[in-house]
Amino acid sequence: MAKPNTDNIKSTVTLVINGEGAKTSLKEVGTAVNVLTKQLRELKEADDPKKYKELIAQKQAVTAEYRKQKEQIGEVRSAWSKFKSEFSQIATGVVGGNVITFALQKLVQFIPSAINHTMKLKDELADVAKTTNMTDDEVNELNKTLKTFSTRTSTSELRQLAAVGGQFGVAKGQIDEFTEAADKIGVAIGDQFGGTEAAAQQTLLLRNIFRDIKSDAIDKDLLQIGNALNVLEADGAATAPVMSDLSGRMGGVQIS
Repeated sequence: MAKPNTDNIKSTVTLVINGEGAKTSLKEVGTAVNVLTKQLRELKEADDPKKYKELIAQKQAVTAEYRKQKEQIGEVRSAWSKFKSEFSQIATGVVGGNVITFALQKLVQFIPSAINHTMKLKDELADVAKTTNMTDDEVNELNKTLKTFSTRTSTSELRQLAAVGGQFGVAKGQIDEFTEAADKIGVAIGDQFGGTEAAAQQTLLLRNIFRDIKSDAIDKDLLQIGNALNVLEADGAATAPVMSDLSGRMGGVQIS
């Protein structure tokens, strides 16, 4: 059997370490895991502590990427199983050319959507990791938490809100709380600001400005501010554009 290409292995490891795992394939990452494991088995920590530590860090990062890609491929396989199930049900009552026509139509519809879904998910998770400075494992755990929220908002939109929180300096340990609160704010006053993301950004700015109402519970802070804005809007005391202008003039200070 041919030996793994050393340059390809180094390239794969570098991409993963730099947060560019999306540019690698599952096969490449799997090969890198095997090679790094072999190198660790052959190296004694006492002989080269620095190199041993580097290999450990590389193996952990590459292994996490491998697990993430396998999970994403699992979603594609689930979609494929659903397709086969639907095909079997319909094929039972259809014969001849109709069966072939149906199968081809379904297959043509399934493949692009499955690929697009996987790539979109991968990109969204990468965005969250980049803005929040989360590890792959932390991002995957966050994604699981987002799926438990009681909301009509899609998980994809929730991932985008999480990335916004990271952009505005929300601590990664509070991203899930921020995202849930931001989603509720979007439902309540998002239309006033032109969307959920804009509403979340403005409430974050106001939280940073009015420090007397700022606490360690970011979700409660945001919901209180959102409720205040909603009341002011209902009473006619202020409109969303006015509050947006206020936050813009008094802002300029990043979330701390």
